[in-house]
Amino acid sequence: MEAGAYGAGKAGGAFDPQTFLRQPHTILRMVSWIFSIVVFSCIVNEGYINKPTESKEYCIYNSNQNACNYGITVGVLSFLSCLLYLALDVYFPQISSVKDRKKAVLSDIGVSGFWAFLWFVSFCFLADQWRVSKKEDNPLNEGADAARAAIAFSFFSIFTWEQLSSWTDDLPLCHLSGVGSAPNRSYTTDGKGTEAHPLEDNWLKFTSENNCYLYGVFNGYDGNRITNFVGERLSAELLLGQLNADHDDADVRRVLLQVMEFCLQRHRASIQSYFPT
Repeated sequence: MEAGAYGAGKAGGAFDPQTFLRQPHTILRMVSWIFSIVVFSCIVNEGYINKPTESKEYCIYNSNQNACNYGITVGVLSFLSCLLYLALDVYFPQISSVKDRKKAVLSDIGVSGFWAFLWFVSFCFLADQWRVSKKEDNPLNEGADAARAAIAFSFFSIFTWEQLSSWTDDLPLCHLSGVGSAPNRSYTTDGKGTEAHPLEDNWLKFTSENNCYLYGVFNGYDGNRITNFVGERLSAELLLGQLNADHDDADVRRVLLQVMEFCLQRHRASIQSYFPT
């Protein structure tokens, strides 16, 4: 299990720009990058106005310089953070170390959650300051659209960054070795997986009336006929009361062996018609 953790089994494949750009994680990252540009550019370009009686420029958000500074700072740092993690996303398929992949994934999750919080603060701060802004400070309503756009895209950024914190291993498989493919799955060159054949395995969850619990997994081969047969027949035999909580380990092994042998005999009998006499 550890060998394939955080997608380590998929490392080594050649970088495919088209596949990379189609990944939901990449699309969200680029959307967040664009939103950050919109926020800080709106404030930088139209976020400062002159009062009618003064030549000095003030922040459009209630003349609160901290509001403009916060919006610009969060926007610029978010912009740089998106570029940094886009570069990490490009490099990520080449990382073969599970520890390094784990650090990268946890870092991405933590940073994305942190930025979602900062954008939430930005939205609340800018919206509140815009609400209490005095109309007489800006009678011509200059920069109003840009101010509203910065607030709106701060709000949108909360959700794009929040979705980035829900990390999924959607990277393509290694095209040379096929490492990373799951059982019963076949993969195309873009890493998409489909079921190659009907599931052959089966499982058993058994609970008796006398507080006895049994769990089992049956590994099928060339079909699921025998795994389905054993799963159903084994439960039926155990329900007859052959197994209870008073049995020790040796008794449990003995009963299970007897039931398995009986199930195999019944299965052989059920397929006799397939063999020539």
